[in-house]
Amino acid sequence: MPNLLITRALLLNHRETMRSEAGSNAMRAFISAVVVAAVIAGIAALVLSQLQQPVEMAFTTSGVRL
Repeated sequence: MPNLLITRALLLNHRETMRSEAGSNAMRAFISAVVVAAVIAGIAALVLSQLQQPVEMAFTTSGVRL
């Protein structure tokens, strides 16, 4: 009977260890996703600021006076 209790205690300890490692991996993945999203947003902001035209140039035709 004592062996059964020790085996059960080891199994429960192993389960807790696996849960904490899974939580750690989930947190690492979340933080990585946030960092990647911030980098993509920064690159997009730089690209769009270079491509955007002022309103005077974008909507000017021969019949419009601004």
